[in-house]
Amino acid sequence: MRVAWLQQLQGLGRVPVLFKDKVLITIFDRHTKQSSFVVYKKEDGSFIWNKTLPAGGYMTPVIGEKTVFVPTRFTKIAGLDLETGEEKWTFDFATRIRTSPYQHEENIIVPTANKIYLIDEDGNVNLMKKFPDMFFYGEPKVKERYIYVLGNKSSSELAQQVIMCLDIETLEVIWEVSAGEGKVMTCDTAGLALNDFNVYITNRTGTIFCLDQLTGKINWKYETKTQNNRSKPIIFKGKIYTNSSEGIITCLCAETGKKIFAKQLDKEGMYSPIGCNEDSIIVHCGVFLYMLHNDTGEIITKLPVGHGPYTQPIVDSHCQKLYLAAGDPPDYFNLVCLDLKRKAPELVEVIRQDYQKGDKDTLRVEFKVNVRNSNVLVDTAILGGPEYYKPEMQEGSYLIEKDIPSYLRYGHYALPVTITTEDQIITDFLYLNLSSEKTELPSKYLIQDFETNYQDSPSFSGGATMKSLLGYWGKEVDIALIKDVAQHYKKINVDPHHKWRTGAVRMFHASSLPINEASGEPRVPGLNLFLKNDNNS
Repeated sequence: MRVAWLQQLQGLGRVPVLFKDKVLITIFDRHTKQSSFVVYKKEDGSFIWNKTLPAGGYMTPVIGEKTVFVPTRFTKIAGLDLETGEEKWTFDFATRIRTSPYQHEENIIVPTANKIYLIDEDGNVNLMKKFPDMFFYGEPKVKERYIYVLGNKSSSELAQQVIMCLDIETLEVIWEVSAGEGKVMTCDTAGLALNDFNVYITNRTGTIFCLDQLTGKINWKYETKTQNNRSKPIIFKGKIYTNSSEGIITCLCAETGKKIFAKQLDKEGMYSPIGCNEDSIIVHCGVFLYMLHNDTGEIITKLPVGHGPYTQPIVDSHCQKLYLAAGDPPDYFNLVCLDLKRKAPELVEVIRQDYQKGDKDTLRVEFKVNVRNSNVLVDTAILGGPEYYKPEMQEGSYLIEKDIPSYLRYGHYALPVTITTEDQIITDFLYLNLSSEKTELPSKYLIQDFETNYQDSPSFSGGATMKSLLGYWGKEVDIALIKDVAQHYKKINVDPHHKWRTGAVRMFHASSLPINEASGEPRVPGLNLFLKNDNNS
C-alpha cells in the first residue's frame, strides 16, 4: 500500500462514500458544531464541492440518482443536489438519527427510534410504520422483497436484541428472532450481513448468529467472547469476518460457522468494519491499517495512518484504490487515498526516539527518508503544530525536536510526511509511539465483577452507568440527580461526548439538552456530586 493522495480535514472524518468518479466525506467540527459534506475527485483528491450544515446524526450519507441524503440537526435528513451540493429539502423525523439508512430502488430505508420510513429523492414519505416497544439501530439490508433490521425490544422486563424480517411493500413482520440481552449501538457502521441464503448478526456478548433469511431459523452460532457489535460483520469469499474492541479479528466459514482464524492485531481495538480486496482483507486497528491474507490472517503489510472511531476502509476494486478517514480524534483528520497495487518499501523509518517529561514535555525524533535528493516536511499539528515542520537535516537523517503538550504523552500517532523531489511529491507517515513507558495504574484500579443498572429510557444511558460506577465505590446516588448535573454541564457548554482521550467520560453523557443550547451557570442541586467528600464518597 502506498499513499496516492491525502487531504487534510477540518474535524473528525467519518465513512467515505464513493460515487461515479468522486468521493464524499463527512467532517464533524466540534468547535462550530457543524458537519461539512465535501466531495473530491477519486483520482487525485482535487476539490469539487462542499456543503456545511448544523451537525448531528450517526449516519453515512446515501447516494441516490440525483440526490445525496445527509444527516443534520440530529433528527433531520437533508437532500443535497448530487452535482452541486445545493440543499433541496429537509425532513424532520422528530427522533435522533442513530444509524445509516439503506438505499433500495427509488427510496432510502431509515430506521429511527421505533419507526421505519421509506423516503424518496424528493423527501416524500412513501411508507412509514411504527413498531411499539422497538428501538431500531444498525444499517438495514434488503434482499428481494424483504428488509432485515436490528433493534432492541423492551416489552419484557429485560430488553432483548432482536432481528426482524419485514415485507418491503407493507413493513409487516415476517419473522422476529431474539439474540440475547439488548444493546443499542449508536454508530454509523453497526448492522448486519447477508449472503445468498443467510443473514448474520452479532450481539453484545460477542456471539455471531447465522439465520435463515426466509424463516429466521438459527443455523449456527459462535461465541467469540469479544465486544464486536459496534461494526457490522462482513461476508467475503465464503467467510464471515467480525472485529472487536479488544483488537481481535475473527474469521469463520459462513456456511458452517467453523473457525478459520482469530488474530489479535492491537489492543487499542477495532472500531470499523473491514474492507475487502482480491485475496486480502483490510483492517483498521489502533493507529495502523493492516492488509491480511483473507484465508489465514497473515499480515501482508501495514501502514500507520492514525485512529478512526467512526470510519471504514472503502475499497474501489476497479482501480485498486482504498479511501479512509483517519488521524487523531476529534480534531486532526486526513482523508487518505491508498494505491493497493503498489508494494511500497518503508519510506520513512524512525532511527531513535527520546521523550523527556517535565513542565513542558520534549520530543526528539531522528528518522531517515529512503528517497534521495528530497525536501521533507512533517505535519506536526497533532503535536501542537506547526502543520509544516521542516526537520533539521543531519548526515543521512532528519531530526524533529519540539515541546509538546503533556496530555499527548501516552498516545500513538501517525504524522503525515511530504517528500518532494525534482519530479514527484510523495506522502508517507511517521509513526510515533509515546506509550512505551508502562504504568501500573490501569491494573491497580481495574474494576472486576462490575454490574450495570439498566437505563430507564433509551435517551439516558449515561445516568445508569454513572450510578453503577459510583455504587461500586460505595456512593449511592439517584439517576435523576446525575441527569441534573449533566444538564448543568451542557448549559455551561462542557460537552463530554467527544473527549476521545478520556474514554470513560462518555458516562457523563446523561443530558437530553442539545449541544451548545444555552450558556450561563444556573444553580443545580447536587452540582458537587462528584466533588463532595463525605462518609459515602
